[in-house]
Amino acid sequence: MDSQHQVELNFYYLHQRDAKEFVALAKTEKSNLQSFYARHAILSCVFAIEALVNKILNDFYLLSNGFKSYERMGLRDKVFALPLVCGKDRPIGKTFDQSKEPFQSFSELVEIRNWMVHPKNGRLVKAHKTPWTISILDTDDEIPWIETDSGAVWSITKIPINPFELNGKHAQKAYNILEDIVSKLISIFDGIITENWMDEIIICDKDGKQKEIISVDSLWGGYTPNKTDD
Repeated sequence: MDSQHQVELNFYYLHQRDAKEFVALAKTEKSNLQSFYARHAILSCVFAIEALVNKILNDFYLLSNGFKSYERMGLRDKVFALPLVCGKDRPIGKTFDQSKEPFQSFSELVEIRNWMVHPKNGRLVKAHKTPWTISILDTDDEIPWIETDSGAVWSITKIPINPFELNGKHAQKAYNILEDIVSKLISIFDGIITENWMDEIIICDKDGKQKEIISVDSLWGGYTPNKTDD
């Protein structure tokens, strides 16, 4: 009878790869799907950063008290505080300068994500009526087509506020911010977290006992746990 294995899900890896694929699609797509891919690239970049924060917390959180309060923080505060609560033997003690890059662009990227997924009353964009109309299904009625004004952008990243104006350039901008945050975390943690560690997953036996740590790429490239009899 084959033994059973349990495999850790590395969501940083998944979201980072999703973001990379969406950027490539947004750059090559010529139809209106370009903004679709760009939007999902932006979202995946923020998801990847959040997943990485949680992965670092899982492996290197050191403070015995205050974890629940840390969990309630917003993502920007979590990223800033992460090196102050994580390390090998003690917290790192140094962190991002919130007044400088890449933290400023990252902070705005989170704001863009929140704008997309947490709509609130009063958060409207200017619009104007065009000469075009929309036919209402199964009726003879028509209503004016409302088109959002173009050209408005977020102040730091210059990513358009209108989600239908997003393209490959804006998707790449979001991905660059992701890479900058990851590079800065690697620098701050100085050997504690590495690119190889970010791509690792844990393989456990059916009882949850760790058997080995491998790269996700080796798993997706054909890794198969050894078959043994019980």
